[in-house]
Amino acid sequence: MRKSFLAVLTVIVLCFSLCVSVLAADHPFLDVPSGIWYEDSVEYVYRHGLMSGTGADRFSPMGTMTRGMVVTVLHRLSGSPAPQEACPFTDVSPEDYCYSAVCWAYEQNITNGTSDTLFSPSSYVTREQLVTFLYRCAGWLSVSTSYKLSVLSGYADAESVSTYALEPFSWAVTHGIIAGTDETHLSPVSGANRAQCAAILTRFHLLVSGSN
Repeated sequence: MRKSFLAVLTVIVLCFSLCVSVLAADHPFLDVPSGIWYEDSVEYVYRHGLMSGTGADRFSPMGTMTRGMVVTVLHRLSGSPAPQEACPFTDVSPEDYCYSAVCWAYEQNITNGTSDTLFSPSSYVTREQLVTFLYRCAGWLSVSTSYKLSVLSGYADAESVSTYALEPFSWAVTHGIIAGTDETHLSPVSGANRAQCAAILTRFHLLVSGSN
């Protein structure tokens, strides 16, 4: 009888703990485990309307972050200003979710295309593309773009950073927005998944809002 009571009590306690955990989460995503390193960042970008899920209860943290997605986030963060002209890119149409964001970002020189006529919105964003978008957006928002070029000297692959991304990468590392993929590598042409981008965008938003 005592064992049965203890078993029932254990079940009740576990159920209560699970309910408290669900209620405490500030996001609806079932694929973002409680306590995982990116949970706070996912909550932050979701709460501030910077990133949404890939479904009603899915964030897809290990999913690919595309060029179109990143530009859309920056457009939202900047107040969703209306572009003044149409895009020159044949692979982005007015029906696409990222059309206004791409046109605005192109107008403001926050991003270029992957060619004169292509933006490649569905291609994964590389780490050097990501920091370049953020760096240029910071300038548009009148946020400090100061940097120390020497911060890249400790990385073995610093010389593989594209010329256009040297200043943005230096700025992002200087301000703690991004770090290496390990202690000695920047991995500039590697992609950044949605969890990593949530963390990077959280730091960027804190910088922009003056909370960092």
